[in-house]
Amino acid sequence: MRKVFLLLLLFCFFYTNAHAQPSSSYDTQKKKSHVKERSIQQRQTIDFKENTSTRASSSRKSTSLVEVSLDSLIFAEIAKLETQKEPYQSCRLITNPPLPADFDLTAEVRPDVIDIYKSEYLTKAAQSNVNVADIADLEKLKQYTICIAQYAEVASKILQSVRSSYNSISDLQKHISLLVSQYSTQKSSVSSQIENINFKQCRFADSINRIQCKQLYIEIADRPKLLLNKQKIFADSIYMNISSKFNIEKSAASEFAKATEKASQTITESAMSQKESVERSKSSSATVKTPSLPQ
Repeated sequence: MRKVFLLLLLFCFFYTNAHAQPSSSYDTQKKKSHVKERSIQQRQTIDFKENTSTRASSSRKSTSLVEVSLDSLIFAEIAKLETQKEPYQSCRLITNPPLPADFDLTAEVRPDVIDIYKSEYLTKAAQSNVNVADIADLEKLKQYTICIAQYAEVASKILQSVRSSYNSISDLQKHISLLVSQYSTQKSSVSSQIENINFKQCRFADSINRIQCKQLYIEIADRPKLLLNKQKIFADSIYMNISSKFNIEKSAASEFAKATEKASQTITESAMSQKESVERSKSSSATVKTPSLPQ
């Protein structure tokens, strides 16, 4: 009996240990899993706070900046070259921009007098996309196109060189002025391509001031357009595919607006001066001197 009793005790002991061990292991594993989940949640909370902080910082930075265009500041400086050096003196795209009449694309025979028949002919020619060579001065048109490319080259070089921050708008203007002097002597990188284009193949593009020469598109206007192989050389405040848009501090926006207004005024005054100079020159050349009679 004692042996049987001992055997029963041993059986109960081993049976209890066998069932108790998994429970302990389960509790340990559950505790580890809980700690791991808590660690992940803490990490996610930290990441969320960091991302939120980064976004907030980025948002504050972006709202402190305002986008402006450097066109006026750049071309006010280039306008000064139109009274100083070639090819700008001949081009004068800013102070005296060529219009269709400068390429014989006009029905005006003299001031305020229109040739009705020629006007009708030009309108139909443009709408029919006829060859420009039949009407326009192709050599002048070619030189005009090269001029546009030259101005675009200078503007693009400046836009690539301006820094992202300045102490003041006046510092920005000074830097632009120095860059204009630096790059004004560089020949446009697309001039050679334009020179090789056969302008005899050019046609009107639905309007007397729009001309298409296969890969070249020209728009004659106060603010001309020039596209080459569908790339914007001079169009929509883009020069050699580089935008004139620029970010400045919001606090400097008022100063920039004043500088832009002054630059536009400078261009207008230069244009008026150029016009008066041309009129004086025409008046002088038209004066006929009466020869003195022999005594």
